[in-house]
Amino acid sequence: MDDLHAMAMLRSNESEVNAFRVDEWRRLIQYLLDRLQEYFGGRVVAEPFRDACVGDGFCINVSSDNETPDAPISWKGIFGDTIIDGKLYVSLTVFFYSGAKRLFANDGNEFAEYDLDISGSDMCRWKLFGWFKDEFGEYDGFL
Repeated sequence: MDDLHAMAMLRSNESEVNAFRVDEWRRLIQYLLDRLQEYFGGRVVAEPFRDACVGDGFCINVSSDNETPDAPISWKGIFGDTIIDGKLYVSLTVFFYSGAKRLFANDGNEFAEYDLDISGSDMCRWKLFGWFKDEFGEYDGFL
């Protein structure tokens, strides 16, 4: 998928998004995963694409593939989209780990949220939206 086609899909309105076929979602997701790898500077491992995780949107578990003795920090996250104000909104929720231990920030924040910025004319880019606490316990099982 080229940048222009991906940007056209990302700028689709709600009715257009609802009409995406599974193969279109898969191509868009792979394009976004490639941009995510560029952003993080390392391989991003995604769970296998299944029809159950794409359709009216997508939600895929992803993780880093670069924990080494020199850099013992890894991450796991939830990569997906939703419709907000009739437009497609793509985000990544990331939890950081040292070995099997989940890491927390000094202020108690538990995860970082990244958003896909599609405000440019021909490219999209990832940006850090902020750090958050799991106030409602929705990520308690994400260990």
